[in-house]
Amino acid sequence: MPLNANICPICMHNESRVTFTTEYFQKEVQVWRCKDCDFDFINTNLAPQQDSNDSSSETPEDIVKKYYLNFVIDREVASKSLDKRMPIFSRIRGSDIRDVLEIGCGPGTAYNWFRKNNINWMGLDVDENALDHAEKWDIPVSSQSIEEINSKFDLIYFHQVLEHVMDPVDFLKKIKNLLKPDGVVAAGVPNNNGFTAIFRRLLNKKYPLDYGFIQIPYHLRAYNKKSLTKLFNIAEIEVCEMNEVESFHEIYGEWYGSQNSTIVKMIFKFGSFLGFGTLLYGIGKMRDFS
Repeated sequence: MPLNANICPICMHNESRVTFTTEYFQKEVQVWRCKDCDFDFINTNLAPQQDSNDSSSETPEDIVKKYYLNFVIDREVASKSLDKRMPIFSRIRGSDIRDVLEIGCGPGTAYNWFRKNNINWMGLDVDENALDHAEKWDIPVSSQSIEEINSKFDLIYFHQVLEHVMDPVDFLKKIKNLLKPDGVVAAGVPNNNGFTAIFRRLLNKKYPLDYGFIQIPYHLRAYNKKSLTKLFNIAEIEVCEMNEVESFHEIYGEWYGSQNSTIVKMIFKFGSFLGFGTLLYGIGKMRDFS
């Protein structure tokens, strides 16, 4: 159900203020900030994702193409990330993770890692190009919606997805219903309090359609630690970890990563410890409220 322009999609408060105004296709667009949970949002879906029933916004075409052109590199990045993160997920759950659901998995770059480690993996994506590419690599990516899934999972994770979701509370509640007892939810989003987001707000003339990690028309929600924590709490998911991190990957890292400046990297790395990392990872756990 569409919300009024000033109603926060997380906490539903209507005490929001306009923080940024721009023009998109000759129409005024306003970015609102919730006074309660510090969430930046636009409540009009300016570029609906194909087959999403207006529930999410598109990913830029150039980014999508990059995923397919760099599939092998992507697979290596996913493997290194999972090597680090899966032990954390298992520790939080309190036992080994055997069944995993990845939402917005693209062409399924994580599939090989899970297969090698004898973990049941299910990947979901609605993009036709992602599904076609996955089929070429013989990766079983499904176009099913969350509502069509009947299985239960030890871990459900999604990276660079929430900033596209128009109703994040409903999204997380549906995910919670698919978790086994003590199941884990892991969400990765751009950090709206990070250095990169701050620079985007300061360099408004260079980025006329961006305000921090609001990136019109694609990213219509921008999270920081406070707003993502609030979202988990409202969805009744126990927050276990909320971390701001940096990324220096030469292709998918932050804009300064390719400049090879040791001093700049040290500044940003130190900044991540202060809450200014460009990426924000929230990990939560199924909680029994009965």
